[in-house]
Amino acid sequence: MLVNKVKPLVEEVCNKTAKKLGSALLAKTWKFGQSSLRLVLTRDNWLALLAYFDVPQGLTKDTAQSVRQKVMSAPERVDYVHRAFCTKSPSSRLGMAKFRDDGILLPFGQPRGAFTVPNACQLFMEFHARLRSVPVTFELLHIDARFLPSVLVGQHFDRIDVSNISDAGYLGINDTLKIFAPLLQISSINRHATLVTLFLNAVAQMRIWAESTPIFVDCPIRENPSEQIRKVLQYMPELGRQVLHPYDPTAIKLFAGLGLVHDMEKHFNCYMDLQEFADAALGAGVQMKSAHTIIDPWPMKVSGGRPTSKAKEEFARLLSSGHTGQERFVEWKLITGGDVEDVI
Repeated sequence: MLVNKVKPLVEEVCNKTAKKLGSALLAKTWKFGQSSLRLVLTRDNWLALLAYFDVPQGLTKDTAQSVRQKVMSAPERVDYVHRAFCTKSPSSRLGMAKFRDDGILLPFGQPRGAFTVPNACQLFMEFHARLRSVPVTFELLHIDARFLPSVLVGQHFDRIDVSNISDAGYLGINDTLKIFAPLLQISSINRHATLVTLFLNAVAQMRIWAESTPIFVDCPIRENPSEQIRKVLQYMPELGRQVLHPYDPTAIKLFAGLGLVHDMEKHFNCYMDLQEFADAALGAGVQMKSAHTIIDPWPMKVSGGRPTSKAKEEFARLLSSGHTGQERFVEWKLITGGDVEDVI
């Protein structure tokens, strides 16, 4: 289907733009019933996309598996795999090992004999059929996020999710708000229009600063390691056995658990002060929403309550998931006239 149906659509664009510069930004809109898809790429990227539809000559199922295994089972990465397995539950390890082995995403134990063609399209076809049943429009832009306002001129949105480009290591909160706040729908049309920012590294960054920067020596965010270990052992008492050496799996699992029991709120409040969230918001004409309406501020954080059986299960599940528990979302809305208090 990809070769017979989709490839000709891309090929047509490449043929019509043969004389364009490789860096030229080119857009194409396809309409399918009530739905449409608009794709914006440079000409070089259009050509690269076209090449992806052709399966390399001689790439059989066995060859594809061999290429994949050279990456998934690379001997120099064994330690990383074992560390990842260390925090998983036994059943999760089995499923993860099976997927790494054959690359087929199925319930564990499901027959795999029928999966003989790389990248089969059955699920893609089901997804496509669902899209055709409802009016929906996609616009895909392959450009630096900082340049979106110059491309989306005159467009405004009810919801904007920028993932974690708002982290200090990327755009940071100041530039993120300045760039994306003007793209929010004005309050007179939709007072619920929301910009969602994610901070994956804020808590970890504050911990590093607190431990290594002289200015934070007496900072209240510095934590007692013994108290943190005690908290982890409340949820996973089996980790309290004697550790024989630093690379003991128990020690690795205990160390991973420490990241789940930090005082996240205290760290993030210090981070907001340090990054001057209030000034950034004022400069962009937005404010934090006092009550989130899209996603919980800390969707992965350990509840911190009494370590009941259910709480212990949730702690083990979070530790196994690969999430840090430090994922912090902040929702923003445009400031309206009624949100501003004049000081005389």
